[in-house]
Amino acid sequence: MTDDTYGVNPHAPDATGRPRPGGQTAAIAYDGQARKLFGMGTKIAILSLLTLGFYRFWGKTQIRRYLASRISLMGDRFEYTGTGKELYLGFMIALAVLIPLGAASYAIEFFLAGKPAVMRVTVSGLQYAFILFLIGYATFRARRYRLSRTVLRGIRFWQTGSNVGYALRMMGYLALTLVTLGIARPVGDIALYRYQMHHTWFGSQKFEFDGRASQMMGKWILSLVLAPFTLGLSLISYAAFRMRYLQSQTRYQGIQFSLPVTFGNLLRIYFPYALAAMAALSVITYVIYVAYLKDLPPLASYGFGNVMVFQALGVLAIIFVFGLITPVLKLVLLTHRFVRLVAERLEFIGDVDLDAVLQSAAERPTSGEGLADAFDVSGGLEVGI
Repeated sequence: MTDDTYGVNPHAPDATGRPRPGGQTAAIAYDGQARKLFGMGTKIAILSLLTLGFYRFWGKTQIRRYLASRISLMGDRFEYTGTGKELYLGFMIALAVLIPLGAASYAIEFFLAGKPAVMRVTVSGLQYAFILFLIGYATFRARRYRLSRTVLRGIRFWQTGSNVGYALRMMGYLALTLVTLGIARPVGDIALYRYQMHHTWFGSQKFEFDGRASQMMGKWILSLVLAPFTLGLSLISYAAFRMRYLQSQTRYQGIQFSLPVTFGNLLRIYFPYALAAMAALSVITYVIYVAYLKDLPPLASYGFGNVMVFQALGVLAIIFVFGLITPVLKLVLLTHRFVRLVAERLEFIGDVDLDAVLQSAAERPTSGEGLADAFDVSGGLEVGI
């Protein structure tokens, strides 16, 4: 650690007190507006529903571009250069893979009918293992795509490493976590994060990570023990500690990162979202099932037609809440507020020499994270749509 303070965020709480150059502003700034995101999100969600999901690829790209354009590093704006066409192409490629796999799965289930239980359990286990492999593969591949489309000062981020290698590692550490009843989770967290960082580049220089699972294990075990007595709040406390620790052990150009996020910070983000999501689901369910069905006879006397109406309205409630309301709430109450939190708290320790970073000639993926979209996994902070 040096005495240089270029990049220190003066708005971070419990500041170190190191002097900073006169007039220096926050290293990371975010000036996105919740009102703007709410309008964008609502429009995109409606158009996505009307087009049976077709528009969501362009809508997601629009939101990513807005968020990136509202984040700046020492005065320079980030830029997202991905396109809706790339996301759509990636999704279609994923469907071309998943549809035959789904058909094969049904064929296997039909073949196993009447076979010994041991054979059925073994084959089912292999199927689930393969799905986990695809999820790991999709997660790392999606991260590769998003990094390759993120640009700062004309220089892009990019990712090396193997999608297959990451997926196999994820499966192995998940198995270890299950065998140890969750105790070994920090081992997997550290190993997978290290793999990500050691294959993450900005221009010609890459990130480094030197964290150790042993330094997280005590906090994790304590949070597990306290979880039943704190209604899970101890896990949120651990999540804040995990964010602080991972960032403190990450380096770029020898620069040290600090992200003093607290339990209260995360609770103020996730608790309102959880309340709003539950309230939206409760209200819409009440309106549809009570206001529209209050004059119908008891369920036992329903005819076939009434049952169909009942089921159709239930489906509409689900579509309305999870297709329209929840995505917008996630965008405004989670994504927007989380990005703002990181921008307000993140600080650098050391000199940042962006002029020394050269553009990379590495090839970029030609399609988006279709497989991750099909599995609904993001591999990172998602936009809600």
